[in-house]
Amino acid sequence: MTDLNNKNVIHSIFNSGWLIFDKVTRLILGILVNIYLARKMGAEYYGEISYAIAFVAFFDAINLLGLNQIVVRDLSQSKNNKKFILDVTISLRLISAILSILLSVTFAFVLGKNITAIAIVSCGLILSLGNVCDLFFQSEIKSKYTVIAKIIAYVFSSLFKVVVIWYGGEISLYLFAIPLEVTVISFILIYLLYSKYKLKFTIQLPRFQCDGYYISILKESLPLMISNLAVITFMRSGIMTVEYFLGSRSVGLYSVGANLAEMIFFIPGIIITSFSPILASLSKNNKERYFLLYQRLMFVFWWGSLASILIYGSLLYYLIPILYGDDFILSKDVFILHLLSFLPVCMGCCQTIWVINERKPQIILIQTIVGALLSLILNVYFVQSIGVIGAPIAILIAQVVQSFIVNYFFCKDLFLFTFRSLLWR
Repeated sequence: MTDLNNKNVIHSIFNSGWLIFDKVTRLILGILVNIYLARKMGAEYYGEISYAIAFVAFFDAINLLGLNQIVVRDLSQSKNNKKFILDVTISLRLISAILSILLSVTFAFVLGKNITAIAIVSCGLILSLGNVCDLFFQSEIKSKYTVIAKIIAYVFSSLFKVVVIWYGGEISLYLFAIPLEVTVISFILIYLLYSKYKLKFTIQLPRFQCDGYYISILKESLPLMISNLAVITFMRSGIMTVEYFLGSRSVGLYSVGANLAEMIFFIPGIIITSFSPILASLSKNNKERYFLLYQRLMFVFWWGSLASILIYGSLLYYLIPILYGDDFILSKDVFILHLLSFLPVCMGCCQTIWVINERKPQIILIQTIVGALLSLILNVYFVQSIGVIGAPIAILIAQVVQSFIVNYFFCKDLFLFTFRSLLWR
């Protein structure tokens, strides 16, 4: 036990504290702004905004290329090639951002959606290139710099949203807050990276001397990119299905409940972000300590997620009608059903550490493709059968299948390890 209490673990815990502070701040501001928006504009207006954001989220999954955790791992294990890795990453992201914007606008035009709104949100994809700096800070377990940037940007963005709502602005004007926020974050992160580490980006299109790394990182990240796209598919298929069968007002009711539930979905990601570098290092240098720390981390995920569902769910279920008004009373049922997905989400997120360090991204690919297909099928069935609440039920079933049942058939070792971690060792 004492062997695990080294400075790196303690550093990771403090790093998690910074990230939690960021998320709690954003959560509080987000709830206040969303309550004001929902009360001022109503469910239909809220639904149109939520749909535009969800639509672009599909293409953001392509834009990210599945590189994040791989880049953090490589930066953590590298001593002399950090700038080269960052240069390759931002170059790939630049290319993918341009392609993703073109794809999102093209699909919006073909499907007859609000092209202006979707184009505005899509601009955030290329303006967020500075977020590559965050991967470096993650590898150094220095996420406080990213927290500073995000809080400043989020406060600025929230004030912009309130002003737009106050003066009755159009949807397109409100959505400008999204590219505005990511632009502020990018500039601050780029400045901090240079001022603290004297590192700056150089765009490097593929050349003979670096093509090997381009190819290897893309080959490893491709299954993760497809996996991320599948994750977005089943997490956002609810909004898409509800909009298709029930309209914008129902999207607004669904989005309020789903967004409130997902406001604590950041917790596993924060913990993984902080512990991934140390676990990546241990997996290479000390397997025994790696598996012991990983098992205890998964134990925390099991019981922490159950406690979060009980406490957060009990509180918000009764507060939603009071905060949002009678127009959104159905949102409380969407909220509690969607919140139950937090358990499989936590476990799936923690399983990603094993998959990355064992270099078996095909497991995530199988998980998420099965989850996405099941979610789409169940959403179509349940939304038509029982209305808005059918969407979170479909997503919950898909999450359970993805995080647990798929592993039983395709990765028995991970399946057994997951359930053994219910007990502290």
